[in-house]
Formats: sequence, C-alpha cells, structure tokens
Amino acid sequence: MGPEVKGPWVETVPKCDIEAIYADLGSDVKILVDHVTNAGKWYIHQVIPLPSYISGRIVLVGDSVSQSL
Repeated sequence: MGPEVKGPWVETVPKCDIEAIYADLGSDVKILVDHVTNAGKWYIHQVIPLPSYISGRIVLVGDSVSQSL
C-alpha cells in the first residue's frame, strides 16, 4: 500500500480541461462535452482491509465490502 494521500476525495475540474481531454474523439463526444455544466475528478484512495467483515450481528456483504478487497 502506498503512502497516505492528504487532500480532497473530489476536486472540481474546469470545463476547458474536459474539452481538452476529449478533443480528438469526434463530434458525438463533443456534443456530450458541450452539455457538461460541472465536472469532478474523483481520487482513488486505498483502505486497509478489515480483519473481519463480521462484528456481532452486523455483517458487511456485497458492494459494502467489495471495494476493500
């Protein structure tokens, strides 16, 4: 696991950055990008796996656990 990252989990991205990223992808993508009113960049954070997914009468299953595996 890498070092702990300090900072926001989500950061606002200016529309001009989105336009630059998708500039080469054709007119259909340009139409979609033209309709973007606000965009965010979500950072991927690592979490330390839990020693157990069961605690008393509480069990974590499915999507609540799959991202930590």
